[in-house]
Amino acid sequence: MAKSDPYAPLPPEMESQVQELLRQPYYKLMSTTAEGDVIVAIPELPGCWTAAETEAAALAQLPEAMGVWFESALVRDEPIPAPFPERDPSGNILVQMPEVLHEHLMHQAQREGVSLNQWIVTLLAHACRERAGRDIGVGQEALPESVPALIEDTLAATGTTNAR
Repeated sequence: MAKSDPYAPLPPEMESQVQELLRQPYYKLMSTTAEGDVIVAIPELPGCWTAAETEAAALAQLPEAMGVWFESALVRDEPIPAPFPERDPSGNILVQMPEVLHEHLMHQAQREGVSLNQWIVTLLAHACRERAGRDIGVGQEALPESVPALIEDTLAATGTTNAR
């Protein structure tokens, strides 16, 4: 049901839908720009994000950005994605990989003098920081300068490409 005047207030039933949607547990993904600004995005809602000089300011702007996103979807009668399901991470995962990758990672861990588990956690933390543009709270220690080259070596050895 499209509104004829885009500046007219929402009908009360749509406004109540927006308020209910704002209470849903949508996932918040934070990252920082090269300039140090903080970006907060809602991955379930494409294009819904805020940016500010501080995390607090970016988070404070989020309800308004989400409200506008929901209003736009409702007015255009578009589906609104549900929040990602909540899960409590256990810290344990089972990962299956090609034998050649397993072997390559074992040799790298041995060269770095750490366990295979610690090496994989270090590589994952490094990859997450690179993608998110901010520290995610694990693997705080300085990574060996060789990590990016080792990642590329691993990808090349397994015929995998570095998807960005």
